[in-house]
Amino acid sequence: LPRVSPAWNILQPILVEALEGFRADQIAARKCAEINLRIKNLITAVQTFRWVQACQHDPALLPTVVDFAHKEPFKSLLDPELSPKSILHETSSSQELMTQIALASDTWRNDVDKQLAALLATSDDASLDDSPLSLAFVAFSCKKCKRTSIEYPDVIAHHCAHEAIDWPSCSDMFAREIGLQTGRRHPWSGQHFEFSGTTNLEARRNAIAACGLDPKVTTRVVLDDLDPRLSCNMCEDGPKKLVMTWRSAVRFGTLNLRC
Repeated sequence: LPRVSPAWNILQPILVEALEGFRADQIAARKCAEINLRIKNLITAVQTFRWVQACQHDPALLPTVVDFAHKEPFKSLLDPELSPKSILHETSSSQELMTQIALASDTWRNDVDKQLAALLATSDDASLDDSPLSLAFVAFSCKKCKRTSIEYPDVIAHHCAHEAIDWPSCSDMFAREIGLQTGRRHPWSGQHFEFSGTTNLEARRNAIAACGLDPKVTTRVVLDDLDPRLSCNMCEDGPKKLVMTWRSAVRFGTLNLRC
């Protein structure tokens, strides 16, 4: 049609809108493909890192893919608009990428420890402030599944830590996408945990003291190495006398069991 014809004047805005929409769809498709490629490379890189670290550390205590994705620098590296030449575009095994993952893993663990240590400060017992998480009397409870007496570092691997009440906000779209792909709902969070109550704390301190050790400085490693056995003073001597490990003694005291 001649560009000066009335028909062209009617069709021109319709055609322009259609072409612009087609162009926007193509750009969005290319961006989505690039994001998926970067996500795939990040997943592969993190899996490789966790496999290597498994020789020295419990994999359950290591960060997952979604833990990396919602933090910098990986959040920017996953976004083609923020990082047009991202190292995640070309490979999943570059030394630079593995170094960044290792550094981010250390940062993640420090952040997790800080969240857990902060829970000690919420206790009414002022003596718990600045207490190391490795001490034998330190334990946590989960408000979501109601499990109690979860020790450190087992609390890091607790399944409720990767669940959330709400999905991540729109700003965490990449973390949410990776979460869907890897079966994780949300990055690690200590929002469901709290320091175990007074009864559990008292039972742990009593069990440690019964071993002849100072609860203020005794760690779980020390007790596990000693592997002591405790008996109930309320039981009569004989074949039915109750003999317990230190953790069994804690459960015994926490539940207020009586012979």
